[in-house]
Amino acid sequence: MKKTLLLSMLLLIISTNSLAEFQPYIGVSMNDFSLNGSEMTTTDSGSSRTSSVETSDSGFAIGFTAGAFLNDTKRINLSYFTGEENDSSIFTVTTTSASVDHSFNNSGVHRGWFLGVGLSSVKLKNKSTRNIATSSSSGAGLLVRGGYEYKLDNQLFLDVGLNLHLVDINHKMRMDLGNNIEVSTKLDVSNSYLSLNYLF
Repeated sequence: MKKTLLLSMLLLIISTNSLAEFQPYIGVSMNDFSLNGSEMTTTDSGSSRTSSVETSDSGFAIGFTAGAFLNDTKRINLSYFTGEENDSSIFTVTTTSASVDHSFNNSGVHRGWFLGVGLSSVKLKNKSTRNIATSSSSGAGLLVRGGYEYKLDNQLFLDVGLNLHLVDINHKMRMDLGNNIEVSTKLDVSNSYLSLNYLF
């Protein structure tokens, strides 16, 4: 999925490269992410039971951004981060996303609120503990995002917002508590971020 997102972004950049207002950027982001669970299924000796369990783990990660202004109101954006959640310190979350954003220019060109939509790829991995085996899962789906952007000058661009990765991941873990138990949990990810970008 990462290759598909990167290829889509590259084709979009190439197709718009002839635009006079085309201005690429690259930057770094600080991401505060949340890993939320809504349902858990436990399978033991062939029998399974499902329960509604609300869980929430959070973490912080440094990431990367890239993209381009297409004109005064449109831009494309690619973002990536990977980090470990801090609550249980078991899960590592990795997201890669591409979006097209529309700026409402409340305070000038690329200075104001924006909304965006795109695609997101999310990967979860839990590390092994005394009773839990390592496993990973991934999924792809719709990305909805919004926030505030501010073009500081001809070289710097500030962006703060929220990404909703509408990707439901069914993550399975095998636990050894004297007998083999498989736990399957439905999880989703969201993240708020602050990014500082350099305009070329």
